[in-house]
Amino acid sequence: MRRWLMAWLLVGWAVGVRAGVEGTHHDMRIYNLAEEKSVCAYCHVPHRAATEESLLARKGAHVSELGRVGSFCYTCHDGTVVPTALVEAPDGTLGIEALTRSHGLDIDALAEVTGGLEGRANVEASGLVPPDPSTGDLPSRMECTACHDPHSDRYPPFLKAPLEELCQRCHSGSDRTGDGRWTSVDDAGTKNRAHPVGMPVAFSGSERVRPGQVAPEMVFNAVDERLRVPGLTPEERGDPTRHWTTGGHLAGFDTDPAVGKVMCSTCHSAHSVKGNLLILKAYDAAAGADPLCAGCHGEEDSPQNPGGTPYYHPVQAEAVPPWETSTVPHRALDILIPGQWPVADGGGLLCATCHRMHQGRPGSRCLREFDPGKRYVCDECHLPNDDVSGENAHHVTTAEDRSSFLGGRGLSWAAGPGEPGDLSDGLTCIDCHVKLAKSAHNW
Repeated sequence: MRRWLMAWLLVGWAVGVRAGVEGTHHDMRIYNLAEEKSVCAYCHVPHRAATEESLLARKGAHVSELGRVGSFCYTCHDGTVVPTALVEAPDGTLGIEALTRSHGLDIDALAEVTGGLEGRANVEASGLVPPDPSTGDLPSRMECTACHDPHSDRYPPFLKAPLEELCQRCHSGSDRTGDGRWTSVDDAGTKNRAHPVGMPVAFSGSERVRPGQVAPEMVFNAVDERLRVPGLTPEERGDPTRHWTTGGHLAGFDTDPAVGKVMCSTCHSAHSVKGNLLILKAYDAAAGADPLCAGCHGEEDSPQNPGGTPYYHPVQAEAVPPWETSTVPHRALDILIPGQWPVADGGGLLCATCHRMHQGRPGSRCLREFDPGKRYVCDECHLPNDDVSGENAHHVTTAEDRSSFLGGRGLSWAAGPGEPGDLSDGLTCIDCHVKLAKSAHNW
């Protein structure tokens, strides 16, 4: 009886799998490569031992690089059988080179490449990589089927979860809820240590932090086409001539481009061969530019000024040494940029000089971690407590309460405790440099 029950369960499973393949790019009949009734037979040989590997119809040539299952996948995805199935990185790198230079397969290396932010425990919690049936332990390497389900295109391209959720299943941060790795857009930027995901590209961060503030210039600009590649419609997914593009994707962009949302796969691609699996370079020190940041936040005529704000901290070509005050007569500024903060080859500042998209300072809109003894990130470079600095020769600064100087009042423009002009927490740069008080971009 149990054998019959097991047999019927297997038959039911096979019928469901067949239904998941029919009409998709894995239905080899659309390429005229399989008989009308042989949906499964092109890839599988029945009646062998019931293991994933032994049911495969043939053995691939790249087992050492991709594993037995992955090398089998590559017998089609090398483009020799189905040209549109050729794996292509966003920059055009093809085939086995794109696969071996992109997302790693060594699970044990995860802790090292993420600086301890994630490890085997994150992969185990994801549920994406099944344990070894003989030991019950997580294998040391994963294969294509860690992320892809070849029998279902419910989440294209044959993913195990929606693209906007898949990365976070393993890359879930130090607490497995995203800390340091990603943050939900609904935390209003108060807790995040990373770039938000789930943010509509026509939405301003300031509108969350300071509701009611009118800031039309603070929204995103036109998103680089390489970061908003449309997916395929259901009809296109059954068209053998269509090819999935592994570039950047916005969640929801396929159905409503006006409300496309930023997700991990907007900036990253599992098949990218660039550093950190990025679609565009985070920064280019030689060119003195930040292609990735400018892909959403910059404009062609003013890439250094996100959102076209009326005042902002100089960056890129405007921030090349020697540094001087904007007032006349010009005076030299004493600037000391931390050695681990990247700058352009010519010394100019980059977006990446002050910002870090992952593991930044909590609640600081992706600012880099800075000395906890310093109140503002500005203090890290501008040395406000160095009273012998030429920059501070015009006025001293102090962290001590100075409200008694004005009879307990703040400066005339003080809006409240902790705001620019409030002297109860000392006299610092932003108490007078009000325009840059909220942030270097008036956000």
